[in-house]
Amino acid sequence: MSSTNQPLANEPAPASGLARRLRYTLLTALLVLGVLVSVTLVNVLGERFARRFDVTATGEHRLSPRSSKLTASLTGAYEVIIAADTAALDRRARQDAIDVMDRFGKSSTSAGGSFTHRIIDVASAQGRADYATLLGELAKGDAALMAEERKRVEAAARNTVALSVDLNQNFGPALGNFLGTISGTDPQATTILGRLQASLAGLPASLRTTGTAVSGIPALLDRTVQGVAVPSLVASVAQLTPPLQELARTLLSIEADLRQLADAHPPAAQTARQVADGVKSRREQFDIVTDSLSRVTYPDTLLVAEALARSATVLVRGPRHASSRPSVIALPFEQIFPTREELEASGLASADLRRRAEDLIASALSVLVNPNPPIVVMLTAEPAIAARQVRAFEVASLRLRRSGADVISWDLLISPDQPSLAKLDPTGTRPVVYAVRMPDTTQGKDSVSQKTGLERRRLVADAVLALSQRGSPLLLSIGPSIVPVDKEPDPIDAVLAPFGLSARSDRVVMGEQTPANAPRQVLTDMYVSVPASEHPVAGAIRGLPTLLPWPTSLRIKDASAATTTTLLEFPGVPNVWAESQWQVSKAAQGDPRIRQPEPPKFDEATDAHDGPWRMAMAGERARTNAPAQRLIAVASNEWLSDTLVRMTQNVEGREIATCPGNLQFFESSVYWLAGQESLIGASASSRQIAIVGPIAESRLTALRFVLIAGLPLCVLVLGLFYRAARG
Repeated sequence: MSSTNQPLANEPAPASGLARRLRYTLLTALLVLGVLVSVTLVNVLGERFARRFDVTATGEHRLSPRSSKLTASLTGAYEVIIAADTAALDRRARQDAIDVMDRFGKSSTSAGGSFTHRIIDVASAQGRADYATLLGELAKGDAALMAEERKRVEAAARNTVALSVDLNQNFGPALGNFLGTISGTDPQATTILGRLQASLAGLPASLRTTGTAVSGIPALLDRTVQGVAVPSLVASVAQLTPPLQELARTLLSIEADLRQLADAHPPAAQTARQVADGVKSRREQFDIVTDSLSRVTYPDTLLVAEALARSATVLVRGPRHASSRPSVIALPFEQIFPTREELEASGLASADLRRRAEDLIASALSVLVNPNPPIVVMLTAEPAIAARQVRAFEVASLRLRRSGADVISWDLLISPDQPSLAKLDPTGTRPVVYAVRMPDTTQGKDSVSQKTGLERRRLVADAVLALSQRGSPLLLSIGPSIVPVDKEPDPIDAVLAPFGLSARSDRVVMGEQTPANAPRQVLTDMYVSVPASEHPVAGAIRGLPTLLPWPTSLRIKDASAATTTTLLEFPGVPNVWAESQWQVSKAAQGDPRIRQPEPPKFDEATDAHDGPWRMAMAGERARTNAPAQRLIAVASNEWLSDTLVRMTQNVEGREIATCPGNLQFFESSVYWLAGQESLIGASASSRQIAIVGPIAESRLTALRFVLIAGLPLCVLVLGLFYRAARG
């Protein structure tokens, strides 16, 4: 009997090595093909049904609330046009910008409007053809406006020629003859006569400069760009305006000298005054021509042509409107597409680039969708502003202007009368908001108005009261006052009273801390919180650091007078109190000559532990046969200073704003006061640090249970299933 194992008769012969390799190769190919098909399907479905979940508190990976509101209000087709040499663009900057535009596009499709973007490569033949097509489309729609504005510039050029000929052939010789008749004058008249002769001698040169400027106007108006007729209105106005202004200044000087000569030399007084009147008439005609040039409206076609002349631009284009508001906005190209060298030097992260691009696009959209942007009048009585030493609120003003608002200054030390708004709002349909800064009462008499800080505070309060009685919307910044309110109410209380509010401006809310191995410190700049509220302004700044220097507080005197809402407050905590003896510390802060006093301490006899303190309130009151009046009062007058809002801090190697809530609060307050709540929302720039949002205690407990006990239980359950499956 043989011990060799023999195969059964019905058992197949073992496969050869070649057959096995073929079978494994086929199975591997099928597996790879299946994986490729699955990955392709996943990408197709992901592209079609894209869904991103953002768990950061700052919304790092989604549009800001402000941008989301704007896209929700789009009712037509909006487009971003990037015209540049694409090969020169930094790859990271380009990708970040496109990511932001994609977010706008996806958000707009769900709102009923549309938002797209396209890139025109101006370095390629196709890109130049696309640019010419775009320019032609715009020129067709702007044909009537361009023709009208061209006629305006041509008329200004003709009038300039006529006035120049009159000065050269009539006025100049006549003035020279008159001056030649004057003799035997005293030293004062001789000095005046010398100035007049010098002005007359310089007149021909000014006229030649004006003639040269006028002679270049036809070529500028006949300009073509890519075969499209686009008159260079900007260059024409820029070329004509300076010589016209120079001639007007010369005539004004001659007029003033003639009137002085009439007083200094009585024998020629009557003739001198007659000649001065003639000079005034001619000067006013030059002013009329200059004013007509200042009223030139620049069509969208011209904006595109001028932007492309700078070799690269980013345009936001919207639907055309019957009104005069623009349909194309040019964005600063270098801020959206910085060069690689600029990125390396500044250390900007991709998140910062995306936020900046989003803010610029959102600002352009707000200009395009808002038919009546607000006018903000900054009402002050500051000696430094009146003396032209500083320009206050530049950062806040710039932010509003980017969104289409106009900001003008009204300082009562310069003029008690409000600046005219006729040029900004000829139809009277735009809302006007008054942003008021109450003066610092610790200041003594100034050299400009010879008024103390308290006197200037009363001056501002009287002007604001007149505005309030007209129903004007008001944003009040109320600093501390040296006058105890129990003896004399703050002057601004006359404005607050109809809203049921009053200012507790004689006490500054302060805090104290004692760091380890360091002396006791008193804090006069307080980070405030936003209480639970449905108010749109509160919603826009919730979670944003907001800093109020030297804050006081507001009180509700009559809750039935108006509807009021607390927007900012500071909670009542043991180390914070309302200080009554703050004046010396405040004065020492702004004057190095004053010796720094001992930091204030809580005194139970004069101070108060009565928090929480209301530091910003919104009020709305009904009026008989008139729209409701709105007001926002902030218990600090330094919260919007340029120094404060420019402050930054270094976080994870990035420079971020110390108090982004301040500018956001200002912008949101303006739109609420203007009745344009749809434009209120936190901007992208206010969300500068991406952090995971706070987790509720109940959810945190559940997560701890899952991590500690859930995972071991899952392993145990899987083990039981495995044992059951194996029998």
